[in-house]
Amino acid sequence: MRDEQAIIAATLEPPPAALGVTHWSARLLADHLGVSFTAMARIGDVVGPYLDPPAKAVVACIDDKTQIQALDRTAPILTMRPEIPQKQTHDDKSNGTTTPFAALEVATRLVTDRCFAQHTDVEFLALGQQVARAYPRVPLHVVCDNDATHKQPRAPG
Repeated sequence: MRDEQAIIAATLEPPPAALGVTHWSARLLADHLGVSFTAMARIGDVVGPYLDPPAKAVVACIDDKTQIQALDRTAPILTMRPEIPQKQTHDDKSNGTTTPFAALEVATRLVTDRCFAQHTDVEFLALGQQVARAYPRVPLHVVCDNDATHKQPRAPG
């Protein structure tokens, strides 16, 4: 993770004047940071679709957040009235847990989301299919992390 952060941070700055160039190349940046070109290429494969999305294609980033508590107050919040602040109870009740999945369409910032009771490849694939149905005749590039739900035999990629 440290290499990825250093690489991304370095791409935001111009190369040092001593290098005699105005822009980074992948090989030059890899040498400058002391990382392998393979590592640089791998990171570029992820960053590239964000910085320069493919023409006439959709780039979507899909991620999830597991085990979010669905909480609610034990009593309704009392609204403000003149000279009286809003009031709410100090305790809450649990309505179980949920796993939200979301897909961010990079160019438009449109978010497609869905909550599931479980966190498996089935739910990941369901959201992916929902996103794919929204773009039936357009090449779709999906960026996601290496969570185990994304690596099951049914999950593409």
